[in-house]
Amino acid sequence: TQIREQIEFYFSDSNWRRDKHLRKVADAAKDGFVPVSELLKFNRLNALTTDAAAVVDALKGSDAVVVGEDGLGVKRAKPLPEVDDSKARTIFVKTFPSDTVWEKVRDLFKQFGPVAFVRLRRDRTRKFDGTCFVEFASEGSAEKAIAAAAEGGAGVEFKEGEKLAVTSLAEFIKVNAAEKKAAAAAAKAKAQEQAKKEEEKRELIPNLIVRVSNLPVGGDLMALKESLKEHGKLAYLELDAAKEGEDAPTTGLARFKSAEDQAEFVEKCAAGSVEVDGAKIGAVLVQGDEEKQYWERMWAARHSDGRRGRHNKGRGNRGGRKRSRDDNGSDGGDAKVAKPTTAESE
Repeated sequence: TQIREQIEFYFSDSNWRRDKHLRKVADAAKDGFVPVSELLKFNRLNALTTDAAAVVDALKGSDAVVVGEDGLGVKRAKPLPEVDDSKARTIFVKTFPSDTVWEKVRDLFKQFGPVAFVRLRRDRTRKFDGTCFVEFASEGSAEKAIAAAAEGGAGVEFKEGEKLAVTSLAEFIKVNAAEKKAAAAAAKAKAQEQAKKEEEKRELIPNLIVRVSNLPVGGDLMALKESLKEHGKLAYLELDAAKEGEDAPTTGLARFKSAEDQAEFVEKCAAGSVEVDGAKIGAVLVQGDEEKQYWERMWAARHSDGRRGRHNKGRGNRGGRKRSRDDNGSDGGDAKVAKPTTAESE
């Protein structure tokens, strides 16, 4: 009966090796008997019957399972073989239609011998991907199926005119491993190329950074930047954090578009010709460790912004990301307010 076939499948070598839940229940049960009440929770059996007595009755005379004397539990008739030879008895089949069900696969391959197990493979969305594994009761049956599907064979058709590709499980594992290795190598090459591009972006351009001083206290960042741009080609302005006792910073770092622009600005400051709100601005070229630290900070900020940009792609200017409770939804613009305060020209 269907009830007997279903239960014998649950306790078969093929399924028993894979079914951790069933083995766990058996290990916890008295003498290894799985309660019939537990089996009736399984969807396929439950679809056939909900009557425990019907289950016990269907298993009379079974060579695969044993029913307990009290009629409340079921267990395997024989221990699981120590050697698992299922690999040699299993084939890999592909190009099934997406609506294929395992019963149809089993019925198709019965022509080569008893089928012990069918597993439809699924993608990350749990949809059938058109491929499956078929485990036969004997290695000879697997060999017959492979031979039939091979060039020169009769072919294995699921639908008329549509032949299936069949290989041994060993061949599938070999090919799959090679494909994964190739994919890993491609991913590594891509990562190395990306790293090379990132490294190229990390070029330290010397003699662009100037430490400016005597800035007006409480001056607006963007206003300060615009005022300094009147005296040179300023690309970026970063204000230091306010020192102890100061209400606002009076020093910062200015990056110019070229070494020539920087030199011209420093010369003007030395001559006292750079003023902002009546204050003469001082300027000293930044070199050595401080220059290196500046660029490392800039590279880190750019890398962080790039990662956010890749993750936030979506509809419109919102970047397709969810807003958290702490997200103020600011669009940013060309003035970046942070610690320290910065402003960059386009």
